[in-house]
Amino acid sequence: MQPITSTSIYLMKVTLKGPSPKIWRQIQVQGGTTLNKLHRILQAAMGWGNLYRYEFIVGDAHYGEHHPEYHYKMKSDNATKLYQVATQVGAVFTYLYDFNNGWEHEMVTESIKSSALGLKYALCLSGERACPPEDCAIVGGYDHFMQVIANPKDKEFHEMMQWAGGSFNPERFDINDVNERLKNIV
Repeated sequence: MQPITSTSIYLMKVTLKGPSPKIWRQIQVQGGTTLNKLHRILQAAMGWGNLYRYEFIVGDAHYGEHHPEYHYKMKSDNATKLYQVATQVGAVFTYLYDFNNGWEHEMVTESIKSSALGLKYALCLSGERACPPEDCAIVGGYDHFMQVIANPKDKEFHEMMQWAGGSFNPERFDINDVNERLKNIV
């Protein structure tokens, strides 16, 4: 087995916990990517707007930006690289985005391959479904939103669609659009 290094190429599956059917992405990213940059990659891949706090949870360790309200020590996500926390195929950790609404993502390391060339930017290889709109709570909020937008006669329909930016198709996933956004992550 080749040693895992900063130039190793990771194939990761990212699944948003909660909604059914599942919302997920499969991404390819370099092992030397900092967790801070991985956060920005996940924002682009999943379709979030990078409006809220986040953290990575690996075992008992929390990585992100420390905040005085936290009851635990947050390790630096700028100083920690993917290959340092996902040390083997099958490694699983959590990406939590928007603490108030609790969007928890399961990160699974599907494969790790050596590469002398590396990647200039992350790639999204596949995925399904659109991410919920920002500010939509995982428990109750997203289900309610989905029920309302499924019925144009619902009294909240127009308000919800306006809140969602004018339109929302939960089945929409455009891999080309995702990969264009990923090219801008440096």
